[in-house]
Amino acid sequence: MNDGLVEVLSVSAGLAGVYGNPPYVALGGLIVGIGGALSMAIDVLTRVRAQKQVRLSVLTRLRIIARYATHILVDKVVNYVRGWKLREEIAKTVAEGARKSNVLDKIIAEKEYGIKEEKLERPLKSGLYAGIFYAIGALYH
Repeated sequence: MNDGLVEVLSVSAGLAGVYGNPPYVALGGLIVGIGGALSMAIDVLTRVRAQKQVRLSVLTRLRIIARYATHILVDKVVNYVRGWKLREEIAKTVAEGARKSNVLDKIIAEKEYGIKEEKLERPLKSGLYAGIFYAIGALYH
C-alpha cells in the first residue's frame, strides 16, 4: 500500500509541475497506479511460486529419504528428542514410532526447514492481494 501511495504521489507532483492540467495529472497517476499494481502482483506471484517450488522439492527429497534411507531420519529424530533431555531409549522409541507412522519426513521438514506441508502459500492468492493493496494505496492518494 505504501508503494502505491509514494509512486503515484511523486508522479502526480511531477506532472502537476510540468503540465499543470488536472486531466493529464489524473491520467498519469492512473497509468502509474495500474502499472504498479500489475507489477507488484506479478512480482509477488513469481516470488511465492518459486518459494513454494523450493519447499515442495525439499518435502519430496525428504519423502524419498524416508522411503529409502530411513535410518538417516531416525537418527535425526533421536537427536531432536534427546535435546528434550530424555534418555536415549525413550528417544529411540519415539523415533521408531514416528517411522512406523510415516511422519519422519514431516518432523524433519518442520524442525530443520520450518516447512509445514499444509501451510504452503498459494501464489495466485498472494499476488492478487499484493496487487489489490497496491491499487488501494494508489487510489487513496
